[in-house]
Amino acid sequence: MAAASRFPASFHSLISRLAYGHAGSRKRAARVGMRVAKQVVEAIGQLHMATVLLVDDDAEALDAWSAVCAAGGYEVKTALDGKSALAQFMAAPVDVVVADWRMPVMSGSELCHRLRTLPGLADVAFILVSGEPSPPAFVSFDGFLRKPVDGAILLATMRRLLDDHVTHRALQRGGQP
Repeated sequence: MAAASRFPASFHSLISRLAYGHAGSRKRAARVGMRVAKQVVEAIGQLHMATVLLVDDDAEALDAWSAVCAAGGYEVKTALDGKSALAQFMAAPVDVVVADWRMPVMSGSELCHRLRTLPGLADVAFILVSGEPSPPAFVSFDGFLRKPVDGAILLATMRRLLDDHVTHRALQRGGQP
């Protein structure tokens, strides 16, 4: 019950009023409302906004991807090349990296290779993006998207990879997916 008190009284009042229509009495509605409020607080506390690092030397593509990912509920970080992306990742690892294959300074394929060699961080979901018709065979990426990238496909690919990674990590720890 203490967790529910983190929300203002107006929140509890709203929940109680919503429950009143189904509970039949104010007293029962208050109990139901507090129980529901507690469940909502616990659910919110368990949410984790996934973070994506978008990497492309094309600022317009980066802006478009950023808008799509932010609208999809992701926390977005951006970099204009692989070298700065690697530095950002080392400072604060993310859940998903989406990187263009061909960029100056450090390519997306080199960034992927370097991330895969980081102890404890190698399992980040990595999506390689390119205007090329087929992906490079020598890069260990999780997904490949062809430019121009459709926003819905980008979000669906990120969700699938995140779900796959969560399942994989749970199985590695001996738990259930």
